[in-house]
Amino acid sequence: MNGLLIYHTIQTVHEQKRLQHLIDAFARYKMKVVTVQLDQVIRLLETTTPGFFSFAYLFAEDLQLAKALEKGYNLHVYNQETAINIANDRALLSLTLRNEGISHPQTIVLPYVMNQSIMHQWSDVKTMIQPLAFPFLIKERYVSPNQPVYFIRSDDDLVATFQQVGLKPLLAQEYIGPLSRAVSDQN
Repeated sequence: MNGLLIYHTIQTVHEQKRLQHLIDAFARYKMKVVTVQLDQVIRLLETTTPGFFSFAYLFAEDLQLAKALEKGYNLHVYNQETAINIANDRALLSLTLRNEGISHPQTIVLPYVMNQSIMHQWSDVKTMIQPLAFPFLIKERYVSPNQPVYFIRSDDDLVATFQQVGLKPLLAQEYIGPLSRAVSDQN
Protein backbone atom coordinates (compact mmCIF):
# COMPACT_ATOMS: atom_id res chain seq x y z
CA MET A 1 0.00 0.00 0.00
CA ASN A 2 1.39 3.38 -1.02
CA GLY A 3 0.65 6.70 0.55
CA LEU A 4 1.63 10.33 0.60
CA LEU A 5 3.14 12.09 3.57
CA ILE A 6 2.62 15.77 2.81
CA TYR A 7 4.55 18.52 4.59
CA HIS A 8 4.81 22.28 4.22
CA THR A 9 8.45 22.84 5.13
CA ILE A 10 10.85 21.09 7.43
CA GLN A 11 12.88 23.77 9.18
CA THR A 12 13.94 22.27 12.49
CA VAL A 13 15.50 19.05 13.75
CA HIS A 14 12.32 18.46 15.78
CA GLU A 15 10.16 18.62 12.62
CA GLN A 16 12.56 16.27 10.81
CA LYS A 17 12.36 13.78 13.69
CA ARG A 18 8.54 13.93 13.67
CA LEU A 19 8.50 13.31 9.93
CA GLN A 20 10.89 10.36 10.26
CA HIS A 21 8.81 8.97 13.14
CA LEU A 22 5.73 8.98 10.87
CA ILE A 23 7.67 7.32 8.04
CA ASP A 24 8.87 4.61 10.45
CA ALA A 25 5.37 4.10 11.87
CA PHE A 26 3.89 3.52 8.41
CA ALA A 27 6.78 1.18 7.52
CA ARG A 28 6.03 -1.00 10.58
CA TYR A 29 2.62 -1.67 9.03
CA LYS A 30 4.16 -2.45 5.62
CA MET A 31 2.98 0.83 4.13
CA LYS A 32 5.27 2.77 1.85
CA VAL A 33 5.05 6.54 1.97
CA VAL A 34 6.39 9.14 -0.39
CA THR A 35 7.16 12.44 1.27
CA VAL A 36 6.19 15.44 -0.77
CA GLN A 37 6.14 19.15 -0.14
CA LEU A 38 2.68 20.76 -0.03
CA ASP A 39 3.21 22.83 -3.17
CA GLN A 40 4.30 19.75 -5.19
CA VAL A 41 1.57 17.24 -4.25
CA ILE A 42 -0.85 17.94 -7.10
CA ARG A 43 1.95 17.76 -9.68
CA LEU A 44 3.01 14.39 -8.23
CA LEU A 45 -0.56 13.05 -8.33
CA GLU A 46 -1.05 14.26 -11.90
CA THR A 47 2.11 12.44 -13.07
CA THR A 48 1.51 9.18 -11.17
CA THR A 49 -0.56 6.23 -12.30
CA PRO A 50 -4.13 6.63 -10.97
CA GLY A 51 -4.66 4.45 -7.91
CA PHE A 52 -0.94 4.19 -7.09
CA PHE A 53 -1.52 6.13 -3.87
CA SER A 54 -4.34 4.96 -1.65
CA PHE A 55 -3.94 7.30 1.32
CA ALA A 56 -2.46 10.59 2.43
CA TYR A 57 -1.32 11.97 5.76
CA LEU A 58 -1.03 15.73 6.05
CA PHE A 59 1.95 16.79 8.15
CA ALA A 60 0.90 20.33 7.20
CA GLU A 61 -2.74 21.01 8.00
CA ASP A 62 -4.62 22.20 4.97
CA LEU A 63 -8.40 21.79 4.87
CA GLN A 64 -8.75 22.59 1.17
CA LEU A 65 -6.06 20.09 0.21
CA ALA A 66 -7.63 17.39 2.42
CA LYS A 67 -10.96 17.89 0.62
CA ALA A 68 -9.30 17.87 -2.81
CA LEU A 69 -7.39 14.67 -2.06
CA GLU A 70 -10.50 12.89 -0.81
CA LYS A 71 -12.93 14.05 -3.48
CA GLY A 72 -10.72 14.68 -6.51
CA TYR A 73 -8.17 11.91 -6.11
CA ASN A 74 -10.13 9.32 -4.10
CA LEU A 75 -7.48 9.15 -1.38
CA HIS A 76 -8.23 8.32 2.21
CA VAL A 77 -6.86 11.23 4.25
CA TYR A 78 -5.94 10.10 7.76
CA ASN A 79 -6.10 13.52 9.32
CA GLN A 80 -9.07 14.70 7.37
CA GLU A 81 -11.14 17.85 7.66
CA THR A 82 -12.93 16.93 10.90
CA ALA A 83 -9.71 16.07 12.69
CA ILE A 84 -8.03 19.25 11.45
CA ASN A 85 -10.98 21.37 12.59
CA ILE A 86 -10.88 19.76 16.04
CA ALA A 87 -7.12 20.28 16.33
CA ASN A 88 -7.37 23.93 15.30
CA ASP A 89 -10.16 24.82 17.74
CA ARG A 90 -8.88 24.51 21.30
CA ALA A 91 -12.40 24.59 22.76
CA LEU A 92 -13.59 21.80 20.48
CA LEU A 93 -10.42 19.83 21.20
CA SER A 94 -11.01 20.13 24.95
CA LEU A 95 -14.61 18.92 24.58
CA THR A 96 -13.50 16.01 22.40
CA LEU A 97 -10.81 14.97 24.89
CA ARG A 98 -13.28 15.22 27.76
CA ASN A 99 -15.91 13.19 25.91
CA GLU A 100 -13.34 10.48 25.15
CA GLY A 101 -12.20 10.35 28.79
CA ILE A 102 -8.70 11.62 27.99
CA SER A 103 -7.18 13.67 30.78
CA HIS A 104 -6.14 17.20 29.93
CA PRO A 105 -5.88 20.54 31.72
CA GLN A 106 -9.18 22.04 32.86
CA THR A 107 -10.33 24.37 30.10
CA ILE A 108 -12.98 27.09 30.27
CA VAL A 109 -14.28 28.62 27.06
CA LEU A 110 -14.80 32.32 27.64
CA PRO A 111 -17.79 34.24 26.29
CA TYR A 112 -17.35 35.79 22.89
CA VAL A 113 -19.41 38.47 21.19
CA MET A 114 -18.22 39.60 17.78
CA ASN A 115 -16.77 43.12 17.77
CA GLN A 116 -17.06 43.46 21.54
CA SER A 117 -14.31 43.30 24.13
CA ILE A 118 -14.48 40.53 26.70
CA MET A 119 -14.16 43.28 29.31
CA HIS A 120 -17.89 43.94 28.75
CA GLN A 121 -18.55 40.57 30.41
CA TRP A 122 -16.01 40.97 33.20
CA SER A 123 -18.29 39.81 36.04
CA ASP A 124 -19.37 36.70 34.07
CA VAL A 125 -15.76 35.89 33.20
CA LYS A 126 -14.66 36.23 36.84
CA THR A 127 -17.39 33.79 37.88
CA MET A 128 -16.52 31.34 35.10
CA ILE A 129 -12.78 31.20 35.87
CA GLN A 130 -13.25 30.91 39.62
CA PRO A 131 -12.40 27.16 39.59
CA LEU A 132 -8.95 27.95 38.15
CA ALA A 133 -6.23 28.80 40.63
CA PHE A 134 -3.51 31.30 39.78
CA PRO A 135 -1.41 30.90 37.76
CA PHE A 136 -3.40 29.83 34.72
CA LEU A 137 -3.19 30.39 30.97
CA ILE A 138 -5.19 32.47 28.52
CA LYS A 139 -5.08 31.23 24.93
CA GLU A 140 -6.77 32.23 21.73
CA ARG A 141 -9.44 29.70 20.86
CA TYR A 142 -8.28 29.13 17.28
CA VAL A 143 -4.71 27.98 16.68
CA SER A 144 -2.48 30.02 14.38
CA PRO A 145 1.29 30.23 13.87
CA ASN A 146 3.41 32.16 16.39
CA GLN A 147 0.44 32.69 18.66
CA PRO A 148 1.27 33.83 22.21
CA VAL A 149 0.06 32.08 25.34
CA TYR A 150 -0.59 34.40 28.27
CA PHE A 151 0.57 33.36 31.74
CA ILE A 152 -1.86 34.86 34.28
CA ARG A 153 -0.64 35.32 37.86
CA SER A 154 -3.24 37.84 39.09
CA ASP A 155 -6.39 39.77 38.24
CA ASP A 156 -4.15 42.60 37.03
CA ASP A 157 -2.45 40.23 34.54
CA LEU A 158 -5.86 39.08 33.38
CA VAL A 159 -7.15 42.61 32.77
CA ALA A 160 -3.94 43.59 30.96
CA THR A 161 -4.16 40.46 28.78
CA PHE A 162 -7.80 41.09 27.89
CA GLN A 163 -6.94 44.67 26.92
CA GLN A 164 -3.99 43.48 24.83
CA VAL A 165 -5.77 40.62 23.04
CA GLY A 166 -8.66 42.75 21.89
CA LEU A 167 -11.67 41.13 20.27
CA LYS A 168 -10.52 37.52 19.79
CA PRO A 169 -12.29 34.40 21.11
CA LEU A 170 -10.39 33.11 24.14
CA LEU A 171 -10.24 30.33 26.65
CA ALA A 172 -8.71 29.95 30.09
CA GLN A 173 -6.76 26.82 30.90
CA GLU A 174 -5.29 25.30 34.01
CA TYR A 175 -1.51 25.64 34.17
CA ILE A 176 0.32 22.37 34.78
CA GLY A 177 3.77 23.18 36.13
CA PRO A 178 6.93 21.27 35.11
CA LEU A 179 7.02 19.18 38.31
CA SER A 180 3.38 18.10 37.90
CA ARG A 181 3.98 17.28 34.24
CA ALA A 182 6.88 15.02 35.18
CA VAL A 183 4.72 13.13 37.70
CA SER A 184 1.81 12.68 35.27
CA ASP A 185 4.19 11.54 32.49
CA GLN A 186 5.44 8.71 34.72
CA ASN A 187 1.92 7.40 35.45
